[in-house]
This record gives sequence, structure tokens and C-alpha cells, in this order.
Amino acid sequence: MSKIKLYLALFISLLFSELCSAIEPILVTENTFKLNGEETLYYGFAAGDQIIFDFKEANGKAVKEIEIVEMPSNTKFQDFKTTEISDKKIKVDNNGLYAFRFKNPIMAGRVCKIKIQRVPADESKISFDTGWHYENVNDTTFIPYTEDSLTGYVDEKYIETVQEIVDTKYSTEELYSGQIWIKSKGIIQEDNPRECIYYQVPYERTPLSEKKVKTLVVWYGTGEKAESYLAVSENDGTKNIVKGVAEFAGAIVTKNKLGAYAAGAAVDFAFPATGSNNVVNFYITDEYNSKAFKNGEEFQSFYSGKGTGQCVRFTDNLFLKKGTYSLCFRNPNLHDRIRVVSNVTALIEENTYKNVDYERVRQVPQYVTLHKNKYKIKTTKVVRMNGK
Repeated sequence: MSKIKLYLALFISLLFSELCSAIEPILVTENTFKLNGEETLYYGFAAGDQIIFDFKEANGKAVKEIEIVEMPSNTKFQDFKTTEISDKKIKVDNNGLYAFRFKNPIMAGRVCKIKIQRVPADESKISFDTGWHYENVNDTTFIPYTEDSLTGYVDEKYIETVQEIVDTKYSTEELYSGQIWIKSKGIIQEDNPRECIYYQVPYERTPLSEKKVKTLVVWYGTGEKAESYLAVSENDGTKNIVKGVAEFAGAIVTKNKLGAYAAGAAVDFAFPATGSNNVVNFYITDEYNSKAFKNGEEFQSFYSGKGTGQCVRFTDNLFLKKGTYSLCFRNPNLHDRIRVVSNVTALIEENTYKNVDYERVRQVPQYVTLHKNKYKIKTTKVVRMNGK
């Protein structure tokens, strides 16, 4: 009987000792949050801890998914379409960060109440820090590449083919000659007091020849005597007409003073007396603007003038490019129509070329290829636990 009492006393003593040494659960968090979509909570746990997890949806509505993950990807617990989880225990084998994930459709809001506790393995782990923080982690990648490095230059002989002029000829060419009548605007019956004539500026190019307009002379005169003034220009070109030496003297043959003037000679021109009823407004335009002019619309011109006649010499490339151009006349007289005689004469330059080969020397850069590496750093923000 005495032995039984002894054993009973020993058992009670051991049981009391065990109960006295047991560690109470430590609260990690207890809160309520509204779930709209996805929510993740992070907490750190020490090796040997026992996690106690409780969950309840405040209105008894199911949450689509609840998952407890040992980071980074070891799922310890998962449940679907649940309204309540009671006293779920999870054993922690190693120090680590755990993620508590809650998922539900965004439009279906849920009110979640959770309680997370831990039971340490021994008293030394009671004060373990369960908090967490973000940490930037750099991932460095080395990328090989090649680069050419200049080391110097060497001389290299080569043949350059140069096109040189071997012969140049000049001649005059009549691009337009004619007459038009320009109606008056009228007082009772209105007419269009605008007229245009057109001429082509030529240009030809082959591999070994070129034909282009060097200068251009535009002449016009008005009235019944206009033809006689032009006739003088054409038939009396060798008498008292050329007062200077042409730019291209000896290089061209011209039979009238318009051609001589195109070549650069100083020439006298006669025109009807000013102040008569034969005064017109005069413009030089391209084909597009001439149509606007004739329709009485806004237009742009290369040149403009006013009078009973005029002679102008052009050397600017603006007037010498290949294309269609127009002489535009406007009659400001309200009663009488006006007769206009005009002429466009060009000095034509024809060049003949030949290809000549020359031996040249050029410096050629020399390179050596270097193999190098460059690095690329990718910074990622990761979750780390505070406790160690």
C-alpha cells in the first residue's frame, strides 16, 4: 500500500512539473479587415513554433480561397469556399517567413476576422520578432559584346573618275512668240480682263552632255505698233542695237537684239508711249498660279510689272528650272481691249563632258576587335522577416 502511495505521489509531482513548464500561446495578430480581391499578410516564425490560426467571415459568407505559405512557395495549408476555420495548427520546422493569403472576387466584398498565435518550442524563443520588412535585392547579369578600336591608318590608292567639260556651245532659242487680245472688264457687261500665255523652259541631261537655259529674256509690248517694235528687234540686230560686249562674245551667233540681250549685251528697246490706254499689269508665274490668276483668285508670282511694254533679263535659277511657266496680263481699262505682243528668248548652254580617271590616295582606318563585358543590374523588392 505504501508503494502505491509513493508511485501516485511521483506521478502527481511529474504532472504538476509539466504543467508548470508549459508555454502559453503568444498572440501574433488579431484584427478585422475588408477583403476586396486579394490580401496577403506576412509574419515570421521561429524553428519549433506551432502556428495556431483562426478565421471567420463576419457575415457568414464564404471566402473563395485561404492559403498559408512558407515563403517562397511551400504551401502548408489551403482551403476553399470557407466561412470559418478554427484552431488550425501548423508546425514550423525552420526559421521562416509565412504568407497568409486571402482571395475573393473584387465585386464580392467580405469582412474577415483573423487571429494568429504562436507557441514557441522553448522559453528562449518567446521574444522572437515576427515582424517583416522589404529589402532590395540586386541581380547582376554580365552581357558579352565586341567593340572595334581604332589602331591607326594606312594609305590606299584608288581611281577616281571625274567628269570634266571638254566643249561648251551657246545658242539662242525662241521659247514663245505671239500675240493675244485682253478684254476690258466692261461697265455694263462684265468680261474677264485676264489672259495668260505659256512657255516651256527646257533641260536635257545624258551621261556625257547637258543642255540648259543660261539666261532668259522676256519682252512684251502693247497696242497696234507693238509688232513693229518687235520687228525692229528681229531685223535690225546688227545696226545700232548692241552697245556693249556680250558676256559670251564670239561664242554665239544671234540674229536679233533679244538674243544679244540674253547673251549679256547692252541693248536699247523701244515701247509705246506711257500714259496711253494700252497699259497692262504683267506677271510671271508658274502653271498652277496662272490658273488662280485667271480665275481672279489669290496667286503668287515670280515677277510683276506695269506699263505699255517691258524687257527683262533673268539669270536666277528660280526662272531657269525645267518646267512650264506663264506670262499673265491684266487689262485695267474699263472700256477698250488691249493687244499684247510678247516674246520669250533663252540663251542655251550645251556642255559636252568626258570621264577622266585620276589616281588618288586615301587613308583607311584600321581597327581591332575587342571582347568586353557589360553588366545589367536588376533590382527586385523582396519580403524579409525581422527575426533571426
